[in-house]
Amino acid sequence: MEFRKGAESEFEANINVIPLVDIMLVLLIIFMITAPVLKHSFDVNLPETQSAHPQTHSEQNTTTVAITEKREIKVNGLIIRNLEELERVFGSIKDKENLIIEADKRVEYGLVVHVMDIAKKSGFNKIGLITEAKKRR
Repeated sequence: MEFRKGAESEFEANINVIPLVDIMLVLLIIFMITAPVLKHSFDVNLPETQSAHPQTHSEQNTTTVAITEKREIKVNGLIIRNLEELERVFGSIKDKENLIIEADKRVEYGLVVHVMDIAKKSGFNKIGLITEAKKRR
C-alpha cells in the first residue's frame, strides 16, 4: 500500500493488484488441468473385445454416458437420478450428433438398451459403445 501526501494533506491509498492477478492465473491453470480428470472419475469396468480399436472423437460434438454396476448414470459429468431426468437432459442437449455409452460389463443389457432407446428418441444420430481391447496372454 502506498500513501502519498497531496496538496491538501489528504492520503491516497493504492492497492497493488499484480499479485492478485498472479494468483488467479495459477488457479486457472490448476482448474484447466484437473477438469478433464474429473470428467472421467466415474468407475466403470468396461467389457473386453478382441476387435476393439482405438477411436478418436471430437469432444465438442460427443455426448458421453457412463453407466455403473449400481445402475448409476452420468451424462457429460452430470449425475442422473432416473430415466425421466435422462430424457430431459438428452432433450436439452443442442448438438445431438454423437453419443458414446460407457457401460460396466456387469450392467444388465436391458438398461443399456433402454438408455439407447431414449437417446434415439431424443434425436441422436450415432450411438456407440466403448469397450476395452482384450489383453493378450
